[in-house]
Amino acid sequence: MCNKVLLLENILKHEAQERAIVREQQAQVRQVLVAKKEELEAMGMPELRDACVSYGITGQLTKQARVESVIKRWQEDDGVDKALTKIAYDKRQEGLELMQNSDLRILCESVDINPFVKELVVERVVRAENKAGHFARPPTELKLLPDEDAPKTAKKTDMVDALLANEVQRKKEKELKRQEEEVAESRRKELRSMSVDDLKKQLTSKGLDATGKKDDLIDAVFNLRAREEAALAKKANLKAYGIEKLRAILELNQIDAGKSKINEVVDLLLEHEEKVHENARVYEGKVVELLAKQKEELESKTTAELKEMCTAKGLKPGVGRDVHVERLLEDAKLNGIADVEKVLAMNARNVRKEELSAMDTVALLQLADSMAVDTLVKEVMVERVLAYESEVGPIVVASGPAAKKLRKA
Repeated sequence: MCNKVLLLENILKHEAQERAIVREQQAQVRQVLVAKKEELEAMGMPELRDACVSYGITGQLTKQARVESVIKRWQEDDGVDKALTKIAYDKRQEGLELMQNSDLRILCESVDINPFVKELVVERVVRAENKAGHFARPPTELKLLPDEDAPKTAKKTDMVDALLANEVQRKKEKELKRQEEEVAESRRKELRSMSVDDLKKQLTSKGLDATGKKDDLIDAVFNLRAREEAALAKKANLKAYGIEKLRAILELNQIDAGKSKINEVVDLLLEHEEKVHENARVYEGKVVELLAKQKEELESKTTAELKEMCTAKGLKPGVGRDVHVERLLEDAKLNGIADVEKVLAMNARNVRKEELSAMDTVALLQLADSMAVDTLVKEVMVERVLAYESEVGPIVVASGPAAKKLRKA
């Protein structure tokens, strides 16, 4: 008995829902017809006459007759259904635009719609890297902690005292230089006593070029030993910081060393320092290359053009093309380095864009997420969802956490 009552209640509820839907549809149809009627009645006679002609309606008719005729033909052309479809489309678009990007992404991925535009992701990653200084002139030295023992403010001293202190320092530096020269000469004397084969062995053991005359080999081995001694001294200086300060230096240089021990930390810092120096060398090479191209461009210009360029930059033109070129290049080196850096930064960004564009989409998105780059564009997702639904039908996320989240939204 209870089941019959419950069944009857469900049937009545269902019928009521259907009647409500029908009433809503009728109300929408009425709204569409009224809106169309008001639109036509608001037209002037010339405009209304053109509307009649477009439907093949001719003859001398009153305005009201024209309005009725156009509405009738419009209905026959499925005008009501098209208007209702447009209303539903606009309502759906408005609803999608109110959704959060994360919910739109869930909706897209539930039916395999790609919510991303790779070109935009690439552009945003490059923009973020540019903001972080990735394309600027690279540093030339390893970043170290400030010298805590150095005085923060210089004390005022008497001029005579300052001169005396300077004289003492000058003598110390002179003595130190003399000692270094003596040591260097002693080492060169030792190298000169070695055979050519022994000199070559020392170079080849380090993977260095061992060709040339004996004097060339002596210079090469001498420089090799000097670099090795400098590296050992550098290691000793870094170790003197202690592990805690070394970790602070790692953090300052954005190096992750984990739980490495002091020797490993020092090696990481030295390796990073070498990369810093190499990047600086490469960058300077690009500057030289760009200036060389500028020289070629200048040399291709006429004397009159070069003179005009000199005048525009406030430079004394001089006499002859070569002088013009020389002065313009000198100005570029002194005052145009910022322009050179802008060109190099632009070139670097373009290269980076090509690299990112060639990346797998999944890897690119992982990179963007690691940089907290927003990879979603609401307008794109809304457009793609609407295009999908116009062809396939409404997207329904059947079940699971995603469906729950969307239902709450």
